[in-house]
Amino acid sequence: MNPLAYLLVSLQFTSLMLVAVFLIAYFNFGRRKYVLLWAMAFAVATVQWLLNVGSNIFFTSYEGYWLSVSLMSIVPTTLALAGHRLRVGLRNPAGWYAASAAVTGLATAWFTLADVHVGLRTGIVPLYTALMMSVLTATVLHNPRRAQPAEWGLAVVALCFALCEFAAAGAALMGGAAGTPAAQSLYQSINFLGLPAIYTGLGLFTVLIIASDMAKEMRELALSDSLTGVRNLRGFQAAASEMLINARRRCEPLSIIICDLDHFKGVNDQLGHAAGDEVLRQFAERLRQLLRPADVLARIGGEEFAILAANTSPTEAARLAERLREALPTTPVTVKAASLEITASFGVATLRSDDADAESLLARADAALYQSKYEGRNRVTVSA
Repeated sequence: MNPLAYLLVSLQFTSLMLVAVFLIAYFNFGRRKYVLLWAMAFAVATVQWLLNVGSNIFFTSYEGYWLSVSLMSIVPTTLALAGHRLRVGLRNPAGWYAASAAVTGLATAWFTLADVHVGLRTGIVPLYTALMMSVLTATVLHNPRRAQPAEWGLAVVALCFALCEFAAAGAALMGGAAGTPAAQSLYQSINFLGLPAIYTGLGLFTVLIIASDMAKEMRELALSDSLTGVRNLRGFQAAASEMLINARRRCEPLSIIICDLDHFKGVNDQLGHAAGDEVLRQFAERLRQLLRPADVLARIGGEEFAILAANTSPTEAARLAERLREALPTTPVTVKAASLEITASFGVATLRSDDADAESLLARADAALYQSKYEGRNRVTVSA
């Protein structure tokens, strides 16, 4: 077996392993459609490498072999790009994919079978791949400030792939219609010397992106309340510590609003805990709708919620709490066909110079909340 055949067999087994990894990730971690697209991309690439290895077995003419392999190589890059766009929430223009792939395929077929032109039939598909990889690079770095290390790694590899394929297309076109031996040799050197490492890198960094996404989701789950979907106490403490540091560094006010559902025990006693859970879910959603985008909402106890309001003075925080208090009864909660008018008590505290940490700020807001409860509920108390 010649060295090129060894290389193709190695790429084929690499593709098979990546297909297996992507399928495992798809079936075991949320059945994300973009992961399935990546599995399909590497599955098609596996067949492509197989056809390259067994070209003498599967094809009776060089033209048939070249056209089949060239057309098949369009599919993996298109599926890979579609998967990455789907992952970052960008629209996948199916018509544009189909039109560009059709033009590439028809042009390759024309210069392979009808008007034979070695340079064009060799260079068209690498040029298509280079364009797809360029778009993929921009897609992965759709939001550069939030890009993960794995995304930067994939973007670099995809850009290298694009440059390699641009160079390969240029080398092929240099050979002209006849395809000079020097041009073909340069084309093969560029394509096959850089392709194995780049192809493997694309697969590995894509796997790392899946792992990074899973790790991020696990961190978010650890900081979220499973019932209401808002942050839990741990998530609140993490956000409060970070916001306190930022407030002191920027010399900006930071306020905490604590609210507690009034007479919630009666809901559980009369309607059951399932109804109580539904009340909490609707209450949290109502708060989320009323709050500002920058505010952080968390459930820190049974029916107790906390709001972190950055760059918010005591007067502004009290006004926000009062707006929430007044709005809550206007939208009754529906549970078991019963319409419940809910109210809440509020405690407000703003960061002071003698607050050692976020816990002391929270404690003052909690004391203000209990004063609201003691004075008759459904009211706002601002800590001194």
